[in-house]
Amino acid sequence: MGGWGISLAAHDAGLWPAHPGDRTGWESLAPGAGCSSVALRWWIVRSAKIVLDIKFIRHPLTTGTARKSVVSNFSGSRNDAGTMNLHSSRNNNIMSPTTCRSATCDVAYRDGTPRLSMTASSGRARVVDGWGLFAEKGTATMLRKHTLSWIALMALLATLLAACGGGQPTTGGTGGSSGSTGGQQQTVTIRWRTRPGDAAEQRVYEELNALVNEKLKDKGITAVYDPAPNQGYFEKLKTELAAGNAPDIFWIGGVELADFVNTGQILDLKPLIDADSSFQLSNFYPNVIEQLTRDGKIYGLPRDISTMVVYYNEDLFKAAGLKTPKELAAEGNWNWNTMLEAARKLTDPANQQYGLGFGNWWGPAWGYFINAAGGSPFTPDRRGCALNTPESIEGAKMVRLLYDEKLLPAGDADGEALFNAGKVAMYFNGRWFTPGVRTNAKFNWDVAVMPEGKVKSTWLFWGPYLVNAKTANTQAAWEVLKVLTSAEATAKVAALGTNIPPRSDKAAVDAFLASTPPANNQAFLDGIPYAALEAPVWDGSWADFSGIVQSLWDQMIAGQITPEQFGQQACEQTTSTFK
Repeated sequence: MGGWGISLAAHDAGLWPAHPGDRTGWESLAPGAGCSSVALRWWIVRSAKIVLDIKFIRHPLTTGTARKSVVSNFSGSRNDAGTMNLHSSRNNNIMSPTTCRSATCDVAYRDGTPRLSMTASSGRARVVDGWGLFAEKGTATMLRKHTLSWIALMALLATLLAACGGGQPTTGGTGGSSGSTGGQQQTVTIRWRTRPGDAAEQRVYEELNALVNEKLKDKGITAVYDPAPNQGYFEKLKTELAAGNAPDIFWIGGVELADFVNTGQILDLKPLIDADSSFQLSNFYPNVIEQLTRDGKIYGLPRDISTMVVYYNEDLFKAAGLKTPKELAAEGNWNWNTMLEAARKLTDPANQQYGLGFGNWWGPAWGYFINAAGGSPFTPDRRGCALNTPESIEGAKMVRLLYDEKLLPAGDADGEALFNAGKVAMYFNGRWFTPGVRTNAKFNWDVAVMPEGKVKSTWLFWGPYLVNAKTANTQAAWEVLKVLTSAEATAKVAALGTNIPPRSDKAAVDAFLASTPPANNQAFLDGIPYAALEAPVWDGSWADFSGIVQSLWDQMIAGQITPEQFGQQACEQTTSTFK
C-alpha cells in the first residue's frame, strides 16, 4: 500500500495565479520504478523567484498506526510573504489531524508523540486517507483569494502521477537544476541555498539572486534562491543529497566540509577553474582555498570569512584612565598580561561589571586560549588529540584564572547582552556580533586584534558554497557560482555587517573597510594571515570530538577538575572520534 504526501509553499500568494511572463516547470526529484520515493516537484517562477512550489512525495505505508512517512522530512521557512516554518525531527508516524493557531505549537503524530513544530500566526496540518497535507499560511490565503479548489489540485496531481507512471518528466536530471517550459526561450534553472538568520539577511540573498540573473540573462541561465531554516539545515542537505534532490549550489560551514565531501556528492571545481581564463583563484585568501583543496581537487569556493576580535567599551576604558586595546596594539603591547591588568581594573563586582567576556564554546574559549598558548586541540595531522600537551594546559590555566578571579561572567551567562548593556568592558567575538552592537550599544565602542599569548592567534571562521555533483548542468552552475562569489556579491553580503568578504582583491577589501562602525575594521583583516582556521576533520568526527571536550571544559571552569585533568581526560575520551 502506498500514499502520497503534498507540501505547498507559496512565497508570494498574492502573485498567483499565473500571468504572462511566468515560467513553470516540473522535475523528478528522485526517479525510480513506480516513483517509490520522493517523486515530483512543480513550480512557478516569476522574476527569478519561486512563487509557487509544490512537491509530491510518494511514501510506503504499513498497516496500523505507526505508518512510516517521508512527509515528516519537510521543512520550510517563514518570510515576509507570510509562509511559516515547518520542521520535523523524526521520520516516522503520520500526524494526527491537528490545527495550530498559536505562535508556535507541536503537532502530534498518531502515536501521540509531538515531533513537528509549526511556527505561524495560523496554520493547519492534517492527514486525509494517507495523504500528508501541509497548508501554510500564505498558501491558505492564496486558496481563499484565488479559489483554487482541492478538486483542481487533485487534477494537477493526477496529471503528474500519470507522468510518473508513464514516463520521465521533461527536466534536466537528478540534481536541483532543470530546463523550463512556458517561455519563449529555453533556459537552464540553477537552484541555490543558504540559511538566512533573519528577514534582512534573506532579502540580501534575494538581491544577490537578482544580480545573478541580470549578469547571466544573455546566457540563458536563471538562478532561483531556495533558502532553508537554521534548524536541521545540514541534516536536510545530506538527506536531499542522498535522495538526489539537493540544490545545485549550497552553503555550508567550513567545519562541515569533510562530512559533505566524504559523501561523494560534491563536485570538484578544479577542471572548471583551470578552463576559465576569466576566473582568478588568487583573488581569494589562500589559507581558505587550502582548506577547500584535497588530493588535488577543489571542493567549493568561499562565501564569507570572519576573524575573531576584541570588542571593547571605549567609555569604560577612558573613565578608568586606561589605554584601549587598539592603542596598546598600536604600541605592540597588547598581550595576555595587559589584557589581565585591564580586566582586573575594569571589574566592579558591586555594579556587576566585568572586565572581560566571551562565549563558552570552542571558538573564543578553549580553542583560542589553547592556540594562543602555543598548543592545539589536534595533533599536526589532525588525527589525534593534543589537549594534553604542556602548551594546551597553559591555555586552560589562563581561562581557569579568569573564572577564579571572577573577571568574567559565569559560563552560561549571556555575555553579548551584558556587553551591549555596558556591563562588560571587553568581549571576544566574530564579525557576526557587529550588527547587534550597532543597534544596541549606547556607548562608544571599537574593536582590536586579539591579545597575544605565547604566539599571535585568532580564529578564522568561514563557509563555502559547494556544487552538487549531480547538477544537471555543470557549466551553468559554475557561472552562477562565479557571480555569487564575485567582489560585488560578497560586498553585498558583508554590508550586512555579519562577515568579511573572502576575497583579498581591492574592491572587496575597500567595501568591507567602508562598512562602519566599528572604525577599526582593519583589525578583522590583520588577523587573517596568522589565524587558526575552522578546519574540517577529514579522519574523524568534529561533532563528537568537540562535544566531549566541551563537557570536560565545563567541568574545568566550574572547578570540578583541574586544567591538567581536563587535558588528560579529553585525549583519553576522544580517541574513538578519530578513524
